[in-house]
Order: sequence, then C-alpha cells, then structure tokens
Amino acid sequence: YIKYIATENYLNLINKNINFNRKFEKWDIINQSILLALLSEIKYTETAKIKITFNDYLNVGKFFINNSDLGFINGITDSAALFTTAF
Repeated sequence: YIKYIATENYLNLINKNINFNRKFEKWDIINQSILLALLSEIKYTETAKIKITFNDYLNVGKFFINNSDLGFINGITDSAALFTTAF
C-alpha cells in the first residue's frame, strides 16, 4: 500500500505529530497501513462522515493490532494539527 500512494507528505505530517523517539517508518507495517489508509480516505471524505470513517478504521484495527498501538493511531488522527495541515 505504501508504494502506491504519495507517502512523503503523509510521513512528514505523521512524524511531526509523533512525540516520542520511534519514527513512523519504524512502526509495524500493519500499523502503517491502517494509518495511511485512514488518512488517504479522509482526504476524499465529506466532513460530516469523517467520524464514521475514524470509527470504521479503528474497529478494523482492533482485529489486527493491540490496544496501545490503536491508541497511538487514534491520538495521531485526532490531532487537530494533523488535519488542518494535511487537508
């Protein structure tokens, strides 16, 4: 998935919003894929449906990743700076 989307902007944006020493590039591929897919979909989603999109991806993520990683993804996507800068 990472090869097929323009990740450079997303990577810079995500890394700016991570406040610990583990860069996004070092995350598990499943965590990366869920976050990149979520951000890519939000880019083209109507504003009214963004919360629904969040919930869908977080619910899918529950099957593949642990709760602490899911909390990371939730925290990053909830960041106001992330959305105002990205879109």
